[in-house]
Amino acid sequence: MSFTITDARVEKLPSKEKDYVLTDANLSGFAIKITPANKKVFIYKQRLNGKNIKITLDTFPKISCSQARELAKINAGKIAQGINPNEEKKQKIEQAKLETQKKEESKKKSITFREFWAIYDEKYAQITHKAKTKKENAQLAHKRILPYFGDMPLEDISREDILAFERHLTSLNVGKSIFSFCIKGVLRVMFTQAELWGYRAENTNPCRKLSKYQSTKQYKILSEDGIRDFIQYLEERKISANTHIPSLAAIRLYLHGGYRHSELLQLRWQDIDFKNASVHFKDSKTGQKVLPLSKKAIEIFQNIPRKKGCDYIFWSPKKANKPLSSVDRIWKTIKKERGLDVTLHDLRHTFITHVLRKTNNLALASKLAGHSNIQTTMRYTHLATQDLKVGLEKFGEIFD
Repeated sequence: MSFTITDARVEKLPSKEKDYVLTDANLSGFAIKITPANKKVFIYKQRLNGKNIKITLDTFPKISCSQARELAKINAGKIAQGINPNEEKKQKIEQAKLETQKKEESKKKSITFREFWAIYDEKYAQITHKAKTKKENAQLAHKRILPYFGDMPLEDISREDILAFERHLTSLNVGKSIFSFCIKGVLRVMFTQAELWGYRAENTNPCRKLSKYQSTKQYKILSEDGIRDFIQYLEERKISANTHIPSLAAIRLYLHGGYRHSELLQLRWQDIDFKNASVHFKDSKTGQKVLPLSKKAIEIFQNIPRKKGCDYIFWSPKKANKPLSSVDRIWKTIKKERGLDVTLHDLRHTFITHVLRKTNNLALASKLAGHSNIQTTMRYTHLATQDLKVGLEKFGEIFD
C-alpha cells in the first residue's frame, strides 16, 4: 500500500500483530515500517549492483516525515554513485571505535601509578580481598608505596625501579612481612592486573622472578626446659584474680598448637568439636581447615569461662559479643615478668620446630602448621637439624 507520507497520517497509523510497511507515493523506495510495539521507522529501499538494500533512516517522531524524505534523497544520490550507505555507515562506526580505542590507549599510557592504584583498588582489591587484607594493603600503599611511586608514569616503571624500592625499604629497616606485602602482595598483583587491563604491555611485570627477601632475623625457639618452665609460670599466673583467662589461654594455645594468633582469636564455640578432638578454622590465612586437638589443648579450651551472650571463645572483656583483637598487653607483662626475649609468633615457631624434632616428619609438621606449601615448612628444618649437629659433635669427643 502506498500513500503520501506526512506527519499527520503517520501519527494516526495503528500497530498490528505483525510488522507492516507503507511506501511513499511520491519518492520511490521511501517507506515507513510500523512494529507491533507501535514503533514507526523510516526506511529507504533500493537496488545496488543487482542486489536489494534496505537503509534504516530514523524513527518518528524523532525526525519528521519531511526530514526523513530528505535523508532518503541523500541516500538515493549515494547509491546512484555506487556507494552503499550501509557500508559507509558501518565504516564510520568502525572508525569511531578505532578513534575511541586510540584515545583510551593514549590515556592508559599516560596514567600515573597513583591514578592506576585508585582503579586497581576499586576494580580488584575491594572485590577479591578479605577485609583484613584490604586494610593491610591500603595501609602499606599509603605509607610506603604511593609516596615512592605515586607520580611515576605506570608504563615506565621498570625492574630497576622495583629494585631501587627494595633498597629503599631495606634502608628503612622494615620487617620481612612489610617487605613481602609491598613487593609480592601488592605490587606484583597490581602490575599483573595492569597488563590484563591494557595499561602495560604483556609480560612486562617488573616484579616477576625477583629474588625472595633474605631475612637476617633469627627465630628464637624455646628449649624443652624453657617450655616446661614457661608452662609452669602460666599455670601459676592463672590463679591471679586480675588475669583475663581467655587471654592467657590463647597464649598457652599458641605454644600447644602453633596457631596463628589472628585465626585463633576469631574462633567461636561451635568451631570446637570436643567429641572428635578437632578445631575448624573457617577463615584462615590458607582457607578453611580442620586440625586435630591434643588432650592438653582440649583441657585448655574446656577451662576457658564462657561469657553470657557471646559465642566467641576468646571474648573481649570490654565489648559485647566481640572477640579479643590481640593479647599484646598481657604478653608485654609476661615478657617483663619472665625476662623473655621472644615474640608471640616465636611460640608458633617453637611448636613447629619441636614437632619436627620429635617426629622428623616434614609433611606432618606442615599440616599442623597450616602451611599451604611445604616449602614454607622447610625453613624450620635447619633449626631441627641443629640437634643432629650437637649429636655429631658429642660423638666426635670420643676421638679427642
